[in-house]
Order: sequence, then C-alpha cells, then structure tokens
Amino acid sequence: MCRLTDTWSSLCQQGHPIGDWLKGINLSQYLDNFLKNGFDSLPVLKNMSKRDLMEIGIGNVIHIDMMLESLKRISQWNEYNTTNLLIRKQV
Repeated sequence: MCRLTDTWSSLCQQGHPIGDWLKGINLSQYLDNFLKNGFDSLPVLKNMSKRDLMEIGIGNVIHIDMMLESLKRISQWNEYNTTNLLIRKQV
C-alpha cells in the first residue's frame, strides 16, 4: 500500500507506475524516495545501481537487492516481448 503523505497521496490513489511496482514487491514505503528524486517512470529505473538506490535514501541492502532483481526481471520480460513482437510482424 502506498504511503499517503500529503505530497504524494493523489499519485498513490490514482495508481503510479513506480508505486504499483513497489507495492508489487512489498516495498511501497520507498515511493517518496523515488519521486522526491525525480524518478517518475519504470524505464528510467532500469539502469539503477546499488549506489544509486543508496543515494536516494534506501539503506536496507536486502530491499535494494529485491528492487534490483525485480527491475532485472522486468527488463528481461520487456526484451522478450519486444523480440516476439518483431518476429510476429515479420511472419
């Protein structure tokens, strides 16, 4: 569930891509960290490193590893779907 701070409550209620992703991996408490640092879409996050996540205030290494693994899986899934779409168009 999104943290409903005054600043970000409307984003959480409307369903925000980063908020939805964090909720899906049970780490929604970090939504403010991403939004306050200018991250507002998942594609922007795909190249983040442990250091990047620590710099935006995420200090729990286990949570960082969970985020990075999830982003890796999302990236692989997107690449797989893009490749299949291109193959289908060629047939």
